[in-house]
Amino acid sequence: MDLPAFPVLTTERLILREVVAEDAEDLLAFRGDAEVQQFNLVPMRDVREARNLVRTMQGWYTTGYAIQWGITLHGENRVLGLCGLHDLSRHRRRAALGYDLMRSHWGLGIASEAMRAVLRFGFGNLDLERIEALTVAENARSIRLLERLGFTFERVRPDSPWENDGRFRERAVYRLLRTDYLSESSAPAESQG
Repeated sequence: MDLPAFPVLTTERLILREVVAEDAEDLLAFRGDAEVQQFNLVPMRDVREARNLVRTMQGWYTTGYAIQWGITLHGENRVLGLCGLHDLSRHRRRAALGYDLMRSHWGLGIASEAMRAVLRFGFGNLDLERIEALTVAENARSIRLLERLGFTFERVRPDSPWENDGRFRERAVYRLLRTDYLSESSAPAESQG
């Protein structure tokens, strides 16, 4: 995507920044939490895996595959979660949204605030036309977040995989188009939910 320096995004409460090697233990705190990862990945077992993830995310940025931000609070440098855009396609002007957050910070509006900043960046700075999110169809918390952000259900993917616990869980695709985002962003504040 021709981004020379890693973009730092700032909101009222948050700073979204590049994740670095020193953040590995913070990543392990939520990526190693089985409840946080219930609908995501196999929980990490040690800090070595977290360091590998940091290197992987840095490689994604370098190659233009993804921009993965660490979520931090103003005045604190601790990474509380991750959010970002992956499967970036300049040609198709689309990307996929991903996120996870430390359990102790659920329900505080942090994920919504971070995602709004990522959407502004995607539709504004990257000039995307479509951002989609893939979530386990029974992940009510994730679906509520997506709907609050203006995403709409599109379809269930037929290639949904078996999960780590041996259960098959359908994956739902949600999408937000640039036109919908811009009309929602320009609506009066009281109608934005």
